[in-house]
Amino acid sequence: MTARALLARVLKVSARVLAAVTLLAAMEGQVFAYGVFLLRHKVEAITQTQVSAPTPESVLAALHQTDESNLTFLAVGDIARCARTDLPGRLLPATSDRLGWHRPMVADHADPTASASLARQWPDAPILAVGDLVYARGTPGEFADCYERAWGDLRARILPAPGNHEYGTPGAFGYFDYWGAQAGPDQRGYYALRWRNWLILSLNSEVDASAGSPQEAWLTQELAKAPGACIMAFFHKPAHSLQGPRRDQHNAERLFAQVQQAGASFVINGHNHFYERTRPLDSSGAVVAAGGTIGFTVGTGGIEGPATHAAALPAQTAAAIFGSIGLLRVQLSDSGFAWWFHQAQDRAVMDHGTAPCGAQYTAL
Repeated sequence: MTARALLARVLKVSARVLAAVTLLAAMEGQVFAYGVFLLRHKVEAITQTQVSAPTPESVLAALHQTDESNLTFLAVGDIARCARTDLPGRLLPATSDRLGWHRPMVADHADPTASASLARQWPDAPILAVGDLVYARGTPGEFADCYERAWGDLRARILPAPGNHEYGTPGAFGYFDYWGAQAGPDQRGYYALRWRNWLILSLNSEVDASAGSPQEAWLTQELAKAPGACIMAFFHKPAHSLQGPRRDQHNAERLFAQVQQAGASFVINGHNHFYERTRPLDSSGAVVAAGGTIGFTVGTGGIEGPATHAAALPAQTAAAIFGSIGLLRVQLSDSGFAWWFHQAQDRAVMDHGTAPCGAQYTAL
C-alpha cells in the first residue's frame, strides 16, 4: 500500500469516527429531540391544533377549597434525582432514552416520595413547584422515569416554574414537553394568576429579566394591570440567601427587585437545599424596618442538603432549617398571609407566622 493510499484510508476512518462522535454529541445534547419538539409545536401553531391540556388558570380553578375566603397552597422545589442502573444509561443517558433502551432508575441521594406523601395530606391545595423538579438535566426520560414515579399522581395540582437543571436540555424542552400548557403559554416559563385581591406571579429566573427583556416588559404590564393588589411571586433561584451569591443569579436579583419595588409581600424560591425565611428586605436585599418583602427558600423536596450550617446566620435570615425534607404551606386571605414549614418525617411545624398583605408590615 502506497503512502498516499494509507493516508487516504486513515482520513476516511477518521472522518467516520468524527461523524460518529458528532452524532453522539448531538444526541447527548438533545439537539435532534429539541428539533422535533420545536417542529411539533410549530405544526400545532400553524394548524391551530387544539390540545386538551390543563393551564395554570384551570389548575387553580379546579381545586375547590372548603373555605373560599382563604387559599391554601403548598410550595417546594428540588425534588427528584435518579441514577441509571444500566451501562448504556450511565454512559449515554440521553442517547439511550431516544433509542428507547430500557432505563431502570433508582433514587440517588434523594427521597422525593417523602415530600409527595406530605403533599397528599392537603388534597385540595395547589402546589407551587419552584424548579429543579428532576435532576440532572430535566430530560424527557428523567421526567417520565424519575419525577413521574414519585410525584405523578400530584400532577393535576402543580403550578410549575423552571429551574436551572431543567435547562440542562436545550430551551428546557424536556420540562415544557412534560408540562405543556400547564407551564404557561409559549414555552417562556412565566405566567400570572389572580385570586381575589392577590396577584400570583410564576417567573423564570433562568432567562433574561434585564430592563427591556421580554420577561421584564411582560412583568411590568402585569403589575400595571393590578394596582393595589397583594403580590406574591415564585421562581427558582433566590436573589438573597445565606448560601450565596451563587452562579447566574442576576436574573433572580432583577426579578426580586422588580416585584419588591411593586410592593410584593413575599417570594418563594428553591435552588438551595434547605429551608430559609428572610426578614423583610428592600430591593437590594437589605433588611428594612418597614415596607420589605419576605423571601422563602424551600429547596427541600427530596435532594439531600446540608445537615447543619456552621457559621452564624446573617442579619437578613430570620429562620433556617437544615437536613429536613419538607413543604411550605401558605394561606392567603384578603388581608394577609400565614405560613407553616412542615417537616415530612412527622409533619411537625418547624417555622410559622403571619403577616398582613402589602409592604406596610414591620420586620419580623
